[in-house]
Amino acid sequence: MVPGSRRRFAVMFTDIVGFTTLMERSETAALSALERHRRALEGAISGNGGILIKEIGDGTLSIYDSPGGAMRSARRVQHSLSGQPFKVRIGIHWGDVLVGDGDVLGDTVNVASRLEALSPPGGVCVSAELLERCTGRRPSARSLGMRKLRGLGRLIEIYALTGDSKRPLPVSADIDSEVVGKGLSDGPPSILVTTLDNAGLKEDDFYCFGLTADLISDIARAGSIRVVPMTTMLQSLVSGGSPEAAAARTGVRFLLKGSLRSRDGSFHLSVDLFDTGSGALVWMDSWEDSREELNSIKGKLADGILKVLGVQPGSFPGITSPVGSTSSACEMYLRARHIWRTRHSTADTAAARDLLKEVLAADPGFTRAHILLGETYRDSGSPEEGVRILEEALAAAIEAGDEAGELHCRNALAISMWQASETPGAREAFARVVRMARRIGDREGEAKALNNLGLMDCDMARYGRAMANLERSRAISIELGYRENEANATCNIGLVHLKKGRDAPAMARFEESYALMVQLENVAGQSNLLRNMGVILGRTGSFDRALGIAETSIELSRSVADRIGEGRALVSAGNSLFEIGRYAEARERYVQAQEILADLGARDVEGVVLTNLAVLALERKDRAGALPLLEKALDIARESGDEEGEAEILGLIWSPLLHLGRPDEAVASARRGIELSSRIGVGRYRSGTRLGIARVLLSSNPSAGVREEIEEQLTAAVREIPGYGRDRARILWNLSLAYADLAHATADGDVRARIGSITAGLLSRAGRSLAGAAGRIADPEARRSFPENIGDHSDLAEARRMLRGRSRSPEAVLAVLRGFSLRSGTRSR
Repeated sequence: MVPGSRRRFAVMFTDIVGFTTLMERSETAALSALERHRRALEGAISGNGGILIKEIGDGTLSIYDSPGGAMRSARRVQHSLSGQPFKVRIGIHWGDVLVGDGDVLGDTVNVASRLEALSPPGGVCVSAELLERCTGRRPSARSLGMRKLRGLGRLIEIYALTGDSKRPLPVSADIDSEVVGKGLSDGPPSILVTTLDNAGLKEDDFYCFGLTADLISDIARAGSIRVVPMTTMLQSLVSGGSPEAAAARTGVRFLLKGSLRSRDGSFHLSVDLFDTGSGALVWMDSWEDSREELNSIKGKLADGILKVLGVQPGSFPGITSPVGSTSSACEMYLRARHIWRTRHSTADTAAARDLLKEVLAADPGFTRAHILLGETYRDSGSPEEGVRILEEALAAAIEAGDEAGELHCRNALAISMWQASETPGAREAFARVVRMARRIGDREGEAKALNNLGLMDCDMARYGRAMANLERSRAISIELGYRENEANATCNIGLVHLKKGRDAPAMARFEESYALMVQLENVAGQSNLLRNMGVILGRTGSFDRALGIAETSIELSRSVADRIGEGRALVSAGNSLFEIGRYAEARERYVQAQEILADLGARDVEGVVLTNLAVLALERKDRAGALPLLEKALDIARESGDEEGEAEILGLIWSPLLHLGRPDEAVASARRGIELSSRIGVGRYRSGTRLGIARVLLSSNPSAGVREEIEEQLTAAVREIPGYGRDRARILWNLSLAYADLAHATADGDVRARIGSITAGLLSRAGRSLAGAAGRIADPEARRSFPENIGDHSDLAEARRMLRGRSRSPEAVLAVLRGFSLRSGTRSR
């Protein structure tokens, strides 16, 4: 055994009952009893793989590699001494011990000592943890109930070994410890754990924050238990003030409150667990732990909570394990976690990283510290470095057989790979997280991973897979009462509908998710939902309402310092301003968003902003300025696997390529856009992209065969015009112009007449669409500016005025529209 290391052992204490009295009566008899006890123990230890650590007066401390070896040794001792005039008590517990110089220390040792004191004379008391880890045939034992071991902060289900019919062991339920109920909840248990109160110096806040954060994330992995996430808990406390009010709002059955005080090399802790339904105090305790036991405090708290809730801690790896191998490493980790959580500058980030690197230098197997280090890079704009560090952490966790650490590593690595645009690898990583969480019984982890997997599938336009994964995530969340993930999965189901152009079911899901976010007082979530609703309002022409929602979203994001949410909301506001022709204001919002998103390293959203800035440049006929923006956005879309974004950009880039004298590239890009949008099943870009193909082909005196292809593209474009939305009037108008140019390119009178009729019909539809879109705008000023400030809209209105009172014959329509084409050149959009 290496001093300073931690290992798992069965720890056994023995003690002669009434030895002091026996010594007072007869020193000879007492010394004889001591010698017989020693011989019996030596024989039992040597035959069962044990090690005698020390003799303590009339008692002993020994350790065993296996629970079975310890129990066989205990039974042998009692059977060897069964005819003696004295009795021995024995207690055994299983768990982590700190190896000292010729000694073993820690909570497991303390529990074993207490079990020995509770054992009846001649009997053996053991813990449920020991019996659970017993392989082979389990010895007969009787439960004495879940007991509170005062002063240790421990709840232990105590068993008395009963022996066999030939050599029974005494059992007594009348022991000096309080029985605590367990499994008190009907259905899946639910709990809100409040942050431990710091009863000491302000500088010790990091202990309370870090221990609570780890406690919440760990017990949430225990099967069907629902645990209010820490962010939700903190928001609820800010909103409602008292923990009881927060528990009521989050709808949980149990509430845990506690305090911690660091003083003179030790920690004093107290906990109170309440049943919110009855108001009863279910479990309370207070105790002291030495500073050397800091890394075991979280595991001790988790162990007690889960036992009261009727969840077996040993069924879920890592939940009750120490945090790191030493208390000093644990303390540095907790300091780093608090600094990172409350950071205000790059100096704070650097300080957190320095501490974490120091932790890992001393304790390379400290998985939580390794993961946190990777996340500090991932979440501050260096996802590639985050991936590298997390891959190291994963390899170390696998080598150590740390399943809980491996699961945490895989999830953090999947998110980092996603942010680093390693899309195929990220998707496979999320799929492995789902499988592993399911295997080890982490249902909350499974629900969250399915949600992430579904969102990634949605981004990759794999909508069938996305819907299946998201519906499964939502179902598990509803079953668990895990409303946070239910809200997220419901929102993402709405996103799938939105991507597929199904606005009504998308809006219904967004509204459902928004209501949950309001109940949970999740401001960032509310802001996100408002942005999604604004997209639908914009697509249906309610641009002023969409703008109002976007501005509200900006303020909500700023109120909770959600910078990436603020960036996304600025994009939404810019989109709404663009649609009503307020281009300067739109550009201002886009530039603000670009600065935030570039600073945060949010490449996917930055690509959206670049596309929008390019569209603004195209609107101003600045094709040379638009092209580099679109090329950079296209690179980002391809790097991140955003096929829908790629299809949209390919449907725009033809215009600057054509006007810069690169028609072959222009038509090739547009064709790729059609192929891609058809493959992924997203139709809303195809009409405009087909119009682009037609425009490029029309630009070079097309032959009869090319004119046939142009008409085929235009016919398909007419068929694929969105039923409604922001671009409908624009597309109809530009299709009218393209048909007019096609008619001009042919000398066949019959063909011209047929095309002229189609053109006249499209022009009428464009006018109705423009009037309908303007009519849906509630703000009078915005309603007036909508047909006037937007080039395509004003041209359409002017063309209709020119034809008013004149013959609406196809020839007249063609003549008027041909004039607009000659005046403005090939249309930009």
